Amino acid sequence: MKATAADPLVIDLDATLVASHSEKEQATGNYKGGFGFAPFTASIDYGSGQGTGEELAVLLRHGGATANNAEDHIRIFEAAIAVLPDALYGENEDLDGERILVRTDSAGASRKFLWYLHSRGVQFSVSYPVPVGKAHMIDWINDKKYWQPALDQDGNERDDAWVINATQVIPLQDYPPGTKVFLRAEPLHPGATPTLLDMDGHRVTAFLTNAPRWHGPFLDARHRARGRCENRIKTLKNTGLGKLPFYDFAADQAWANLAVLSANLVSWLLAPGSWLLAPGLLAPARRAARRPQGTGLGHQTLALPALRHRRQTHHPRPTDPPAATRRRTGETPHRRAARSHRTDRRSR
Repeated sequence: MKATAADPLVIDLDATLVASHSEKEQATGNYKGGFGFAPFTASIDYGSGQGTGEELAVLLRHGGATANNAEDHIRIFEAAIAVLPDALYGENEDLDGERILVRTDSAGASRKFLWYLHSRGVQFSVSYPVPVGKAHMIDWINDKKYWQPALDQDGNERDDAWVINATQVIPLQDYPPGTKVFLRAEPLHPGATPTLLDMDGHRVTAFLTNAPRWHGPFLDARHRARGRCENRIKTLKNTGLGKLPFYDFAADQAWANLAVLSANLVSWLLAPGSWLLAPGLLAPARRAARRPQGTGLGHQTLALPALRHRRQTHHPRPTDPPAATRRRTGETPHRRAARSHRTDRRSR
């Protein structure tokens, strides 16, 4: 593995909701008013494009499970590192934690989970809710001369977006040593509801990290890339996790594991250097790579090499339209045959 302490392997942990339309074992109501399950996922972010990467593990949970459960974070992390290659383990089979970065939303900011990662020597980058009681401490750094311009994913400076290391301004208590807090200020998005913490029309967010690097804009851009895991969750749902077919909870967990395998096949096929991305082989491959959600792969048409027969060149073409097209247009083999029969009668 090429992962280093300065450029670690990024593992995203995130929970999601899966609806159930029938009674299933451990299917319960969730906080959004739905009914089903709340699985926990762990995936690798390759850090390029839409963040393709393998799913490492899925932990199926009942619908009422909370997203900030530290025990569940530990369980899914242990399941994820169990499938990592031997190159990320030392001679004594100890995890080389400094070459791994765990990235989560604010649900993973519990002290218990962060102390556990610290005990394994693992880096972390987690969103952190700015306490209302400490909001007044931010006022004195409102002058942007203390801030650094934020960066986008290509390393370019963003307009009117700023980052600052606020560890000395917002003291952290009972967190692992070396934990730093960074603030990010950016203009409110269209439609966003202003709050008392929004200063000068800017929304202030925060994240915690124990990374050995100190450049705030880089750490902020790396943390914001966590949103790419939503694409992998969509692919995971489209490859099976979104439709759990069994009543038995253990059988549904096994189905979720198969969905992980299917999602990884999609990830490998769309990874840079894949044979599917060879020029001229799969026409819409670039569009699929920009949106790797698994829904359209069954309808792709391979641009197969031309076949020569009797000195004539023939390009293989599908005889039937994709199922999605038939659903949209109402086209079926019977209707197509009837239309052809009517055309033949008119020609007579």
